[in-house]
Amino acid sequence: MSGFQSWDSFESFSISIREKSRFCLDPAAGEFLEIVLITSLQRKLTAPKGAIYWRARKGYTLGHKLPPSDDLPVLLPYPKDGMKPLSKSSSEGRCAPKGMPPCLYAADDAKTAISELRPSIGDYVSVAEVELSRDVLLVDCTGYESDDYVHYEHELSPEERENAVWAAIGRAFSIPINPEDSTKDYIPTQAIAESLRIAGFDGVIYRSRLGKGLNLALFDVDTVQVGKPTLHRIENLDYQFCDVTEDGVPASKEYFTTRWQKAPND
Repeated sequence: MSGFQSWDSFESFSISIREKSRFCLDPAAGEFLEIVLITSLQRKLTAPKGAIYWRARKGYTLGHKLPPSDDLPVLLPYPKDGMKPLSKSSSEGRCAPKGMPPCLYAADDAKTAISELRPSIGDYVSVAEVELSRDVLLVDCTGYESDDYVHYEHELSPEERENAVWAAIGRAFSIPINPEDSTKDYIPTQAIAESLRIAGFDGVIYRSRLGKGLNLALFDVDTVQVGKPTLHRIENLDYQFCDVTEDGVPASKEYFTTRWQKAPND
């Protein structure tokens, strides 16, 4: 097996698995995943036990002032056990299909974790530190320079092809997918994540397009210990836009930033 067939092998794989055959891969799609596993060995890294990340979840729970009283209930963050995903994914995710064992998504800073939820003004978000309970073996999908799709007019050398394909994989993990979009858009990264999990990896790390930090997807939700959650309220959203040329290409990058503040607890 000589490597990826083309710089756009990921796009060919995506079309095949989304629109042709998902559960019985055609030979080209199967070969693509095999090469992904082989080349992933050059992109592995270890996040050490004790490393701190941030986990965010929309919503809150209701409680009372201590001692319990007849006052109106107060807003409280989710408890520690409520900051982990359910035993089966309740919705489609970029690394886990609905109904399958879930992934735990986190970020290396709190603001990125919140921004990844794409909350609305007035939303409440529970946030907690999560600490790795053991060393975890990750695949680094951050090694690319531009968030924009790159088209090459000619075929690349084998090394350049490999870098181009992994750049496309990294973009696919990081690109936001709107709830209104077809969940088929998750299938390519779900297939890659499943292959990496079966091969013995613990997760993937990839860039955020909604915050300045990096995102972490862990295949085993019990590889973290959850710290004390806090509750936050979204106060303002600041969208920045760019012009789009006549051929549909953005003239510059588009950014989404979120400002948040800690919510009162009484």
